[in-house]
Amino acid sequence: MLKKIRHFQVAEEGAALLIFALALFIVIGGVAFAIDVSRFFAAKSRLGIASEMAVVATAQNFRFLSPAELTQLAAGVVQANFHSAYMLTYSDDAIAAPTVNLATDPETGEITLKASAEIPTTLLWALNFFDDVTVASEFTAVQEKPEA
Repeated sequence: MLKKIRHFQVAEEGAALLIFALALFIVIGGVAFAIDVSRFFAAKSRLGIASEMAVVATAQNFRFLSPAELTQLAAGVVQANFHSAYMLTYSDDAIAAPTVNLATDPETGEITLKASAEIPTTLLWALNFFDDVTVASEFTAVQEKPEA
């Protein structure tokens, strides 16, 4: 019995397979991380573009619409431009609509829009790392009063 234990300690057969299996797991995890992180950056970029479009549309209509109508306008613009990105998911799961918070200051004409969206992971979820990641953006615009 002692002889078998000593032989097991010095045996090197199968060591390459073990190293290959560990390396393969690390490589697959790295690829999954890279793919999902690129999707997160694409989603953040798309959300930023949609938010910027919404704050500009809101600023242009600031003097003509009520605060509730401005919020509805901003949410509509963000949703229309954010959901035109088909690259954000690989599955049939629909991405939830982004949340939009609009703050207006009638005195200064300042409009601040904060938007956030939860992006589901695909490959990182399969490896039990994350279920979803929240991306957010914030923009401020100023509607200056016309001179009389």
